[in-house]
Amino acid sequence: MAPTLYDKKPEPGDLIEIFRGNYQHWALYVGDGFVVHLAPPSEGPGARANSMMSVLSDKAKVKKEEIWDVVGHDQWCVNNQLDEKYQHWALYVGDGFVVHLAPPSEGPGARANSMMSVLSDKAKVKKEEIWDVVGHDQWCVNNQLDEKYQVRPIHEILREAQAYVDQEMPYCVFRGNCEHFVTDLRYGKAESRQVRQAVETVGMAAMVGFGVLAVAGIAAAIFGGGSKKKNEEK
Repeated sequence: MAPTLYDKKPEPGDLIEIFRGNYQHWALYVGDGFVVHLAPPSEGPGARANSMMSVLSDKAKVKKEEIWDVVGHDQWCVNNQLDEKYQHWALYVGDGFVVHLAPPSEGPGARANSMMSVLSDKAKVKKEEIWDVVGHDQWCVNNQLDEKYQVRPIHEILREAQAYVDQEMPYCVFRGNCEHFVTDLRYGKAESRQVRQAVETVGMAAMVGFGVLAVAGIAAAIFGGGSKKKNEEK
């Protein structure tokens, strides 16, 4: 069995970092002993220096394989260091309620499990009490885009938000995540600073194929994008 650097059993949604000598390969653990990963032709257990040839590849295949077939005899570990930076977005509609776009994995304290939203293509618009959404996580009011865009009339924002409640909508971490949803409601412009920061953080590395699981890696950076001043917990 391949050695792990830490005595931690992976859970669905965990990021797996595999040490291939001079670089690290990444995979997303999806449960039942399987991982999903982006594999250029040169990638494989024990590839070591040969895996550096992935920089010359312009194509790679997303594979679902047993974790031990991917790890081989290399060292590996669960690495969810970006969990503490994950941000979920909601629109406050008054009377203690928020409206938000929630993929199946989203919920208070979800942390690493929220990474599973990268595999979702549908999400439901929910109206819930703010504390049921926040749980014990930190939160803040963040209207920083007010400086960039004109805020739509409040009655229009609230009317449209209420109209979406209980609807199932397409979901994509890159083009239609929870931040896109609420910024579109407030400004009429669907924008996600987390996506932009993610591309700046890991996009180039993913494009050249240095063993990075592109979807999961960029999603991790999306969830970790941007520092915010936090309000106190409830």
